[in-house]
Amino acid sequence: MYDSTYHWKPIYNGFGAFISPLQFRIRDSISALPDRDAVAFLKAQGLHTLLLHHELFEPEDRVFWSNPAVRSILKTIVHIDGVEVCQLQ
Repeated sequence: MYDSTYHWKPIYNGFGAFISPLQFRIRDSISALPDRDAVAFLKAQGLHTLLLHHELFEPEDRVFWSNPAVRSILKTIVHIDGVEVCQLQ
């Protein structure tokens, strides 16, 4: 939550301990990228920006986020302190 004050944009997992069922649908849609329905769902939820915290990646995360098909739907805006800010295309 603290890091979200850097950009002051809403974050999908909210600001409290309550976990919304929507949070699981969002997580599942991110995992389904680059599926068109997943992209459409994320955009419909107002999710256009993804922050990729590379230093926190597990090996399978590195494989997923480096997949050319996934990269094709992302536009890198900037790298800041180990975080890649991407726009969902």
